[in-house]
Amino acid sequence: MMIAVATKILHTVEDRETLVRTIIQLSLAGNAAGVISLAIQILPGGTAIANPSTTEDLDNPGIRNLLWQYTCGVTAGMVEPLAINVDLKSMRKLSITDKIVLITRSSVDTSSDIAGVITQFFKT
Repeated sequence: MMIAVATKILHTVEDRETLVRTIIQLSLAGNAAGVISLAIQILPGGTAIANPSTTEDLDNPGIRNLLWQYTCGVTAGMVEPLAINVDLKSMRKLSITDKIVLITRSSVDTSSDIAGVITQFFKT
């Protein structure tokens, strides 16, 4: 089984601050049949705790730093892209050098294309 993992840094904390809101507007189109998992996580001090999984994961130590996770199946040549619209109003206190990242994990290499905008609001 091929597993493709990609990480995109959304924000690096330079001063103590609090994340107060995240608006996710993504579009996902399938290129090959498979399962894809998306996650927005906080990496304390920039260090990865755990990756999202496309299978059962009952003992994930990173749940405390998980802001959002989404898993779905995709098919080859999807006619309509899947729209993902989420408004998270959960708050997280952040320390200097923490990173917020979008992690994608696919059960098949190059199974989908993702495009969109993730907007985050912070207070100091």
